[in-house]
Amino acid sequence: MEGNLRGAEELVLTYFRQLLNQGKVNDAAKFAAESPQGLLRSLETINLFKGMGSSGANSPLSQYLTAILEKGRLSEQETLELCVPLLRQGRKDAVEKWFLEGKIEAFESLADLIVKLDTKLAFSMYDKGGKKNKAITLLAMNNELDSLIQYAKSFTPNWLEIIQTLITVNPNSAVSLSISLLSDRSNRAIDPNEVVDLFIKSSLPREATHVLVEVLAPNNKEDAKLQTRLLEICFTYTPMVAVAILQKKMITHYDKQLVCKWLQQMGEYGIALLHAEDVNEIRSILRNYKMPDVEVLKNFLKEQPVQVILSCLDLLLEDERNTDMVATIAQNCYVPEKSDLKAQQVLTLFQNHTRSSIRATYLFLKPHINQLSKNKEMVYEFIKSAVLLPLPHQPDLQILKNVLQNFEYEPLQVRDLLFGKNQTSIPLLEVDLLLIISDRFNYHMELTEILVKNNMWKLLITILESSKNPGEILNKLFDMNCDDSLIVELLESSNVHKNGNLGSIISGIEKRNKLLNFTTWFEKLENGTTDEVLHTTRGKVLFLKSSDQLEQFLDKNPYYNSLTLGKFFETFSSPEYAFLAYRKKHLHAPIID
Repeated sequence: MEGNLRGAEELVLTYFRQLLNQGKVNDAAKFAAESPQGLLRSLETINLFKGMGSSGANSPLSQYLTAILEKGRLSEQETLELCVPLLRQGRKDAVEKWFLEGKIEAFESLADLIVKLDTKLAFSMYDKGGKKNKAITLLAMNNELDSLIQYAKSFTPNWLEIIQTLITVNPNSAVSLSISLLSDRSNRAIDPNEVVDLFIKSSLPREATHVLVEVLAPNNKEDAKLQTRLLEICFTYTPMVAVAILQKKMITHYDKQLVCKWLQQMGEYGIALLHAEDVNEIRSILRNYKMPDVEVLKNFLKEQPVQVILSCLDLLLEDERNTDMVATIAQNCYVPEKSDLKAQQVLTLFQNHTRSSIRATYLFLKPHINQLSKNKEMVYEFIKSAVLLPLPHQPDLQILKNVLQNFEYEPLQVRDLLFGKNQTSIPLLEVDLLLIISDRFNYHMELTEILVKNNMWKLLITILESSKNPGEILNKLFDMNCDDSLIVELLESSNVHKNGNLGSIISGIEKRNKLLNFTTWFEKLENGTTDEVLHTTRGKVLFLKSSDQLEQFLDKNPYYNSLTLGKFFETFSSPEYAFLAYRKKHLHAPIID
């Protein structure tokens, strides 16, 4: 039997060669195409016809393949030999027609060629040929994700293989497909870490980041490790993207300890603070935070426990240049009668840093002082810090004046502070402060002494005019051995005589036996006035000067006090003048006496 088959093959081959030798190429092609059991349908036959040189539709090879096509289907090799030349010429329609008619099979190799010309036809070939992964890859490349998901329901795709292929030919499609597959956390078809690995290994960290950012958008706690992976990729390849993600709080369940470490490594200490988990780590960050953002520190420390706040402020104050910043932070952390942080705790901290203490205290209390108006201790601390504020800094005098005028504090304590500070010298700017406390608590005598020592006579006018007992002020000046001419100048420059206090002033002068030294002042005041005290004093002066005008004064002046002036004359054993004075007002009793 086997011998008979070999004999038949030899007969077929012999006849085929005879046709070729006779130049009957067309007949030979048809014979080969129709050979029994496809005996002549081989690669050797294809190469034989190809070697005959001519090409095109009438070439021996074309005639051979067309003849096969008329009777049945082409093999893969035959299909490629027929279709490749056509596809090179852009004649895709003929190939599509044969495929739809079932004359050529859905070979993967043919679909690989057609995909560049017609993706739909290529998809059909992949699908029919059982190359579903390639079919689904094609849908992904065309961003037909809805169709892709629907198509994938019919089988279990090798998603990683598909994504890897897409990464090679169309990274954007790989990103879109990955996002689509991973967005539903409850139904993820693949491990997100494996997907990310594919992008990273292909040197596409930006695409890996894009996928994770989209997938992690819901910020699920269950994705904590994946969130950490995203940040790790960003810190490795695009650190500023990591910072942006953290600042926008796009994700919040990552490993904060790791992220804190990464942030410090890149010098992002402000954001690192937000990830620190204990006071030691916070202090460590602050030591390296050379130019801290005040707003960041304010917002961060306000949310911390009291001991953490104080510990951090203490550390910052080790550098005196941070004084203003620390005061600002403390202001923000302290809310009178509400916050756990107490004002005294802050001030105690400041006092431990002598060089910064005064300014820090002033800046800290200034915005809160109205709310502390009844807290005597805090009000005093504010006054003290404002008064002792080192140059070139200056306190807000309007605020300080208001505090001295209206707030509650221990007067003696503030008096000793203000007056003690100014025993030897007094800036003009501080005079108003001294006047306020002197007027409010009647410290005019102490202030008078300070002003005299500082040779500030003009300012004494204010004290003299505002005092309820200017005679006491005058006595103080006498006790301090002030020159009478200066006191006269002071009186002449003031309006103290208009305040109803002229009697006490003149009484003080008279007790010191200095009436003659103040004659010029009396004369200026007497002109045009009917004041009894003044005219009485005028009579005394005329007597003391032994003036020949005294008798005329006693006879003609209707304004003096006869009894007072008469008694004055009697004191000096001058009954004749006393008589004239009593007689003026018809005072008989003194005359009889």
